Amino acid sequence: RAPYDRSFELGAGDADVLTRYALFCARTGRFNEATSAMDRAIMLDRLNPRTYRQQGQVAFAARRYTDAIPPIDRALELNPKMGTAYSVKGSSLLFLNRLDEARIAFEREPSLVVGLPGQAVVAIRQNRAADAERLFARLVSEFGDIGLYQQAQVLAQWNKPAEALATLERARAQSDAGLIFIRNDPFLDPLRQTPEFLRLLKTLGYA
Repeated sequence: RAPYDRSFELGAGDADVLTRYALFCARTGRFNEATSAMDRAIMLDRLNPRTYRQQGQVAFAARRYTDAIPPIDRALELNPKMGTAYSVKGSSLLFLNRLDEARIAFEREPSLVVGLPGQAVVAIRQNRAADAERLFARLVSEFGDIGLYQQAQVLAQWNKPAEALATLERARAQSDAGLIFIRNDPFLDPLRQTPEFLRLLKTLGYA
């Protein structure tokens, strides 16, 4: 936290510094600070699609799913090929139970490591079990251990807690960067009250 707070102190006139600070705050539960930093970043850099994508990510982390969609749409208007933006939109639509729209968004995501998990979760919610298994198998075969965190997201949503927790432990052992999302990732909510998940949060410094 200290380096991020220092970056904010020294770089409050730089939109990229502000967006990174905002994402850190959002992922650690400091949503008011995250929102304030994002508002300033938007004021400073209104034509940067990354800034709007981050604004959507901050809203998603705060579970304000409806609020996450307009800035993502603005980011995609500025850069239709932007990576992870469709995934954030798809995830927001998924948790709003707008499954058909979520499926379209995930299918448009150019970064498959975040697009395939969303597609697999939507498929199982739409009772398309064969599609779900095919998509998950593709995630595993194409990304392997690089996608362990994403595999755990899918397994948690598929109500396979033991497999999801084991996969998260493998991710932790490999210092998987996806674990930065673990504190408030809604995909992992089915695991959130288990003793194993609470121990993992503590190990990672989130509890």
